[in-house]
Amino acid sequence: MEKQKLISALILIGGIIELGLGILHFTWPFNLLELPDFVNIVAPIKDLIILASISVGLCMVVFAFLSFYFSRRVQLAEKNLLIFCYTQCILWIVRVIFELTVPVTVPMFIFNKPSSLILVGLISLVIIYSISIILFKKIKG
Repeated sequence: MEKQKLISALILIGGIIELGLGILHFTWPFNLLELPDFVNIVAPIKDLIILASISVGLCMVVFAFLSFYFSRRVQLAEKNLLIFCYTQCILWIVRVIFELTVPVTVPMFIFNKPSSLILVGLISLVIIYSISIILFKKIKG
């Protein structure tokens, strides 16, 4: 029973982190508009960058709400929960790989080089969902 509560808490924490990241992706492109280098970019490219960032933010918010949903379904020990945790783990592992190979160098709010901060958040999500998978497998036997 304690493992189920821990899994539920971990998935809920993962959802909160994802919600925060989603909100940042909604607001970050408008922060870009204030950067001097961004002024020189043509309007269609600006629009594409803003649309892409907002779309990623929307996906993050959806992932967060799915995490909230699945954090309440742990007691049922559904296979869907395991599949969700695997997909989240794969998603964040791939994102870590991208961040390591092509780090974000665009300033974000007060951070001039946000890559190390981003890596901490991404690795935290990988750990959260990995531990959830391990604990869930122990419950299922």
